Amino acid sequence: MTHRYLFQKPNDGSFYATPTIVVIGAGGTGSQLLTGLSRMVVALQSLNMAAPEVIVCDPDTVSRANVGRQLFSPSDIGQSKAHTLVNRINQYFGLNWQSYHGKFTPKIAKSRVIYISCVDSRSARQEIYEAIKESASYWCH
Repeated sequence: MTHRYLFQKPNDGSFYATPTIVVIGAGGTGSQLLTGLSRMVVALQSLNMAAPEVIVCDPDTVSRANVGRQLFSPSDIGQSKAHTLVNRINQYFGLNWQSYHGKFTPKIAKSRVIYISCVDSRSARQEIYEAIKESASYWCH
């Protein structure tokens, strides 16, 4: 369960910095997670709560094997998984999420970050764990 203070707007007119959610991986698990997360963000907005900034990174492109098994169509083949899903979600829900076609790597510090790993290999999960363990200053590039 996520603490409510991450998303609530204070009553005194000031604003908390909204959390940033970084989703690492936009394949089978990531594409399903992102559609649910987009619905959650729309629900938060309808409740006048602060919606998180969402950043998606994945270095892969859509292949024929991804069609049907993941949330991609034949017209998506060859396109960036991260860009394809984020563009689709932004257009459908009127959001302004960011996508990066690349691996999750250190770059700049951000506070109040929630990392969600949706990668499909043990070695990739280990790399992400080591990167987060070293420092809390991560981004995608």
